[in-house]
Amino acid sequence: MMRLALIALAAAACLAPARQPEARLRPPAAVECPRDHLTSYVGVVQRYRRESNRTELRIRTDWDTTEAVAIAHRGAADPSRWFLIEGKPFQPADWARLEESPGRLRAGTRAAVWVCDDGRNPIVDWSPPQER
Repeated sequence: MMRLALIALAAAACLAPARQPEARLRPPAAVECPRDHLTSYVGVVQRYRRESNRTELRIRTDWDTTEAVAIAHRGAADPSRWFLIEGKPFQPADWARLEESPGRLRAGTRAAVWVCDDGRNPIVDWSPPQER
């Protein structure tokens, strides 16, 4: 009986759709953290809050985890020095691609957030939804 259960379990595992790992992401050149101390969270931004000294994100990753990150920018209301957009340096005109209005992110915006384990601010590489 036990043997039959193990065979059934093995067969179910073989028939279940396997999630294929995606190719490993290459960090953008702007990310200066050593690669063995670097983590990335890639997915849809569920929460975005930009304040005068801190910006917070919550991301639902492509691997079905939810991750929270914060960028401290004391004394500067603009966190864009830690932002990229589609791998390129973030420019003032990019705010219109990212936000519907100041502090309100466009629905469906994706991001790759690069987090170093030494406590420095993460780098956010934004992928705004395509305009229709």
